[in-house]
Amino acid sequence: MVDYIEERKEQEVPNASGVAGYLEVVRGVLELPRVQEIIIRVGKVSWHRFKKPDEPERNLEVDLETLMPYGVIRSHDVVEVPAVDNAAATLGLLFTKAHLDGLNPIALVSGPGTFLHSWYRATTSLVLPRQSAHGVDLLLDPNIGEEALILCTGFGKRAALVDTVRSYKTTMPWRQTKP
Repeated sequence: MVDYIEERKEQEVPNASGVAGYLEVVRGVLELPRVQEIIIRVGKVSWHRFKKPDEPERNLEVDLETLMPYGVIRSHDVVEVPAVDNAAATLGLLFTKAHLDGLNPIALVSGPGTFLHSWYRATTSLVLPRQSAHGVDLLLDPNIGEEALILCTGFGKRAALVDTVRSYKTTMPWRQTKP
């Protein structure tokens, strides 16, 4: 009889990859032999399985980069939209362009050190929530500059980020975001 070795591992899942990121990791885990348990937590998926003593080490082969906002955006059309003096008006322009093209907002994307909040506060005297703007989730991706603001859009009203078909990009003015 073969004595199995218990193996416990975990994979980090970037929040910006969304539900699709978690599903991709779980799919990869389910392809491994003799998986006993899968635990999904915020930011990671862990599992344990049994392996034969002579079985080679198997790493999880998932590509989360294509599910991150930058990976999704770069694989579709990006329309440049010039910024105006007011942050709320610029956001309105992004939403209007999407609407005129028959598309629905999915998410706003910017870099981790985004200027959006300070620019919005400086030009409107209003404070935006940290994780959304005008009812749309704000995702932060380290591959996107802090001055870029991108609206990802798709056909469905409740579409996931991976369903993006076109993005609208604006560059937030530097001088208005610095004190």
